[in-house]
Amino acid sequence: MAALVAVLYVGKIRVQPRKGIVQKKYCIVLQSPDSKFGSTANCLGTLRWPCSLAMRAAQPSSSSRRRLVVIPRPIRMGGDGAGCPFAPHVGTDVRYVRAVAMIQAGCLLLTSAFAQSIEERPPHHPQDHETIAVNVNDQFVSAYGLPSVSLAPISAEFKVYFVSEHGRRRQFRLEGVDRQWREWGGESFLNLRFFDINDEQIKQSAFRFFGQSQGWNGSLEEPVFLHRKETVIVPERAKSFWVVISSAGPPDALGTILVAHLVISRIKAEGAPEVILRAPVGREPQFTKVPTPIGFCTDGTRRSMARLLSVKTKSSDSTEDCFAIIDNDPNAHAEWRTRKENAPAVSEGEKLLVEWDEAYSIGLGGTQFTIYPRPRTGTYRFCVQPVDTVGKPDGPETSLAISILPPWWQRAWFWESLIAGLAVCAFGISRYFVHQRMRKQFARLKEERLLEQERMRIARNIHDTLAQGFTGIIVQLHAADAAKSRGGDEALSAHLLRATDLAREGLQEARRSVLALRPLVLKQMELPDALRALVEKLTAGTAMPAEVSVDGNPRPLSLEVEENLLRIAVESLTNTIRHAHASRFMARLTFTTDEVRLELIDDGCGFHPGSIHDGFGLTGMKERAANIGAQLLIQSAVGQGTTICLIVAEHIHHASGMTL
Repeated sequence: MAALVAVLYVGKIRVQPRKGIVQKKYCIVLQSPDSKFGSTANCLGTLRWPCSLAMRAAQPSSSSRRRLVVIPRPIRMGGDGAGCPFAPHVGTDVRYVRAVAMIQAGCLLLTSAFAQSIEERPPHHPQDHETIAVNVNDQFVSAYGLPSVSLAPISAEFKVYFVSEHGRRRQFRLEGVDRQWREWGGESFLNLRFFDINDEQIKQSAFRFFGQSQGWNGSLEEPVFLHRKETVIVPERAKSFWVVISSAGPPDALGTILVAHLVISRIKAEGAPEVILRAPVGREPQFTKVPTPIGFCTDGTRRSMARLLSVKTKSSDSTEDCFAIIDNDPNAHAEWRTRKENAPAVSEGEKLLVEWDEAYSIGLGGTQFTIYPRPRTGTYRFCVQPVDTVGKPDGPETSLAISILPPWWQRAWFWESLIAGLAVCAFGISRYFVHQRMRKQFARLKEERLLEQERMRIARNIHDTLAQGFTGIIVQLHAADAAKSRGGDEALSAHLLRATDLAREGLQEARRSVLALRPLVLKQMELPDALRALVEKLTAGTAMPAEVSVDGNPRPLSLEVEENLLRIAVESLTNTIRHAHASRFMARLTFTTDEVRLELIDDGCGFHPGSIHDGFGLTGMKERAANIGAQLLIQSAVGQGTTICLIVAEHIHHASGMTL
């Protein structure tokens, strides 16, 4: 009835295996989301009978949602205390399985008595199913039902969990990492239990059997024994002791223990040690069904696993008896122990020498896990194979392929992207150098074009000034020569005076042209000062006054802009001196936040801007304004003087890298 109540109120209990209580096949577990105890929920429909339960109450969280799951066999706790970790996110809701739990509880009640009356016998493993799971950083990696799993690049380590449906002993290996099969060792003990005069145990000295003894050959007929000696001091108040050979180690420890030639002697201060116990020797007459040596008996939750075997040793060709425990049930244990009435007497403070020959192979069943440090990139195969109680293979292998993916810097797409990136960078660098080379070529072509324009300007200036002046001089000299031949002194003097005036004017024009070709003045002073200096030189010796004014805050401009502004001003002043017959000339240079403005004003005879003019003065000004992207405005009329306005926008006059 207790089982029925426990299952009906599944929200109140949690069923777990308890050490020392025989668990049959499966147990029912109520799992909370915050519980570390995991399981596979699909086991609920494969519950096998007979089955018995060990239950203990638990305090569930009042706010957590619980679920009922079924766990195959007791769960061996791992090194971190966590239980079976499989399928932590799956399970059957309590509301869904309440009816199923009631039916199972009734079946448990009906079969409980029958289950307890069944004779203990080795479990049968018709088809053992192994489950393998991989855990990385406390997160399980799903294989999605496939026989392989892929892991992202691992920085430290990963765990491999494996659990057997029947809790058998297994060996495992990771091919490519483990050179041979491995197995987690179980442990058992040979104990000396000391009792006082009231037959109450006061102390125990334990000698451990762990893993597999050196030289173990897996044979129960001719095992390889190792001799072992231990010394024990009898504790206070001890009056007798038992020798207990037990497989009651971890709940899922499985294997074989052989102990022969057990001799316990009392060490004396003088003389040879006194033998007080020797076993196994003879047979107890009252135990006819199971051979039992004198002074010993079997004990434990499943006594049939304790046997007396006849084996051959290297020291003798005949067979000898030895204590044997063949533990093939993870839910039970067996013992050989001294009978109470045959317990040897001792006194406190005595020194006992314990000697025996041992051979053993002990492994673990249930849930196990192993940790592997960071492996290299590649594909590995984790194999699990069941073994029998003597450590020999006893069934087919179960394997899971584990692929360790390379880190991103070792993958093909990374190298392809890197190569493509390098190719793009190389292409970009090559295009950069090509662009720089083309810029230099364009700068050189521009310079050549400017030089060609300057040559054309000089040619225009020579055509307009020097050539015409030389032509006039030649004409006057020819006229003077003719007047001399006629004897006209006045006419001769007049022609020579005109020729002198033409030569003087030609010299002035040549000086003006040379000044216009020398922009070096801009390297020695700022634009406003350079403009004043050139205006003073060009108007020296003339009757026309000239004025230069600057408004705003002067700021440096690009060399090309300053040079063209200066040459346009010189061209305008030259035209004014030569053609305008002006009485006054003014140059106004204005700096604003958005533009630079140059105004050239005279009060000469003026001209019509739309008419055709000889010479290259206005054409040269327009070309220079176009070169620097400036706006050229010409306002003039016959008899009303001339105003030339040149406007340079901010983005033009702040341009950098523009050189002549």
